[in-house]
Amino acid sequence: MELFHFLPFLLFIVCFNKGALCRDNVELLIHSDSVIQITGSHFLSMTIDSNVSQANWGKLDFRSKKLQAIAKALSPCYLRMGGNKADFLIFSINETESISPETQEAKHIRGQGAVHQDKPIQFVPLLKDFEYEKKKNFTNFTMTASMWDDINHFMNKVGWDFLFDLNVFLRSDGHWDSDNAKLLLKYTASKGYRLAGWELGNEPDDFHGYGFDISPTQLAKDYSTMKNLLKMLPDYENFQIMGPSVTQLLHVRSQIYFSDFLQNGAGKIVTAPTFHHYYVDGRIAAIGDFLSPHVLDGLAPEIITGNKIAAQYAPGKRVWIGETSSAWGGGASGLSDRYVAGFMWLDKLGVAASQGIEVVIRQAFYGANYGLIDWQTLEPNPDYWLSVLYKKLVGSKVLQTESSDKTRHLRAYAHCSTDKFPAGSVTVYILNLWSTAVNVTSSLFGNQEIQKFLLHSNGDLRSQDVYLNGKLLHMEGDSLPDFIPTSVRAPVSWPAQTFGFLVLPNAKAKACM
Repeated sequence: MELFHFLPFLLFIVCFNKGALCRDNVELLIHSDSVIQITGSHFLSMTIDSNVSQANWGKLDFRSKKLQAIAKALSPCYLRMGGNKADFLIFSINETESISPETQEAKHIRGQGAVHQDKPIQFVPLLKDFEYEKKKNFTNFTMTASMWDDINHFMNKVGWDFLFDLNVFLRSDGHWDSDNAKLLLKYTASKGYRLAGWELGNEPDDFHGYGFDISPTQLAKDYSTMKNLLKMLPDYENFQIMGPSVTQLLHVRSQIYFSDFLQNGAGKIVTAPTFHHYYVDGRIAAIGDFLSPHVLDGLAPEIITGNKIAAQYAPGKRVWIGETSSAWGGGASGLSDRYVAGFMWLDKLGVAASQGIEVVIRQAFYGANYGLIDWQTLEPNPDYWLSVLYKKLVGSKVLQTESSDKTRHLRAYAHCSTDKFPAGSVTVYILNLWSTAVNVTSSLFGNQEIQKFLLHSNGDLRSQDVYLNGKLLHMEGDSLPDFIPTSVRAPVSWPAQTFGFLVLPNAKAKACM
C-alpha cells in the first residue's frame, strides 16, 4: 500500500477510432503523493466595476433574498470594486451632492471635510488638457455615504470580503491627494466596516491613454502615502494592499512598469502584487477563440513572468490576478456570458492554481457581457454555475498533472477535494476541446464509483443555459438547485466540447490525507 501511494496515478484513454489521429488516446499523469501549490481560501473571487455605483447600482437590489443567495454560494470570496471608473469616483458624505457630466467635466475634490460635516463639496479642474476624458465620456462622479452603506451591508450579509480601489487621479503638485480617501476612511471607521483590502489606481501603465502618466516610482510613493493613511483604521494589520494592477504582462511596457513599481519601494508595501489578464479583444472575438489551445496557452507565460518579477522585488509575496475575464472591452457579446465562456474560465482557474497564483478575481459578478449574473434579469449565467461547483468540489491543494495530448485539446487539472469529501479524495476537472468524445479510465479509478459533474449545453455553445448531467440549472425561487452527480465507473465517457468535474471520494491520495 505504501508503494501505491508513491506511484503517480495514471489515467489513460482507449482509442477506438480506426485510422484516426487517435485524439481519444490521451494519458494523464496525476502525482498524488505531494502538493505542488496551495491556493488561497478566496482563490475564486469577484469584481464589480465602479461604474455600477455611478449608475446607482444598476438593477442590483442588495436587499434581494435571491441576490443574497446567489452571492452566498460563492463565499468565501473577495469582491473587488475597481476598474477604469475607480479613478473618477469621489466619495461624498452629502447625499444630495452630484456631478453633472455636462457641467462638471474633468473635476475633482479638494479638502478633507469632517465625517458628519454637511459642507458642499468644492471642485477644481483636474488637468487643463484632459481631452481623452471628454472623448471617452469619463467624468468624475460621486458615491454617497448611503451607497457605501448598501454595499458594505451586503458584504456582511453574504459573507464576502470587500476590496476597494481608491482614486489615484486626485492629485496635487504631482502627488496623490489623499483628502477624499481620508474622508472615506473616517466614515468607514465610524460605521465599523471592516474592509479586507485596498488598492490605488487601475492599470497605471495605460494612463497615457488619458493624456498623462504617473511613473511607477511616483505610484510607489503614492502607495506609501496610502499605507500610512490606512493605519488609521482598526485591524490594519489584516489588510491586503494590492497593486499595481497593470494590464497584461505580455506587453514589455507592462512588465517594466510592474517591475519598476515593486523595486522602487512598493515591493515592501503591497501584500499582493497584481496584474490583469484577458485573452482576446471583445470587439472582434470569435467562438473559435474560446476553444483554441493556442489562445488558452497564452496565460501561463504571463503568470511565469509576474512570479519571476515578484520573487525578485517582492520576495515572499504571492501574485494575484487582480482582474480577469475572457475578453476585454466589456466582454464579447453573445459569447462571454454563454456556455462556451466556461472553457476559458475553468482553464484559467486550472492554470492559475498550478502556477501558484493565490487569488483570481473574476470580472465581473454583475455588469457588461461577462457578468456571472445577467445584467438585466439578474439570473445566473453559465459561468456562475461553473464557479459554484468549483467552490463546492475543488480544494486548495494542487496536484501535478501531466498530459500526453501535446495539442492541449484535452486539458485536465487535479486538486485534493474540499473538506465536504472524505480525506484522500481527489477532484479532477476536465475540458474536452475536441469535437469528438473521449473515454477516460485510470488505475486510480479501479472499480470504485466516481461522482461525475458534467456541465454541458443543449448542443449550442452560445446557449445561455447550462445543464448538469442533463438537468437544466436554474434558481428555484430564492434557492439554488441541488447539484446531483451521476455515479459512473471507468471508463468514463467525456462528451465533445464539454467540461466538468470528477470526484474520486475513495482515491486515498497521500497528498490529500
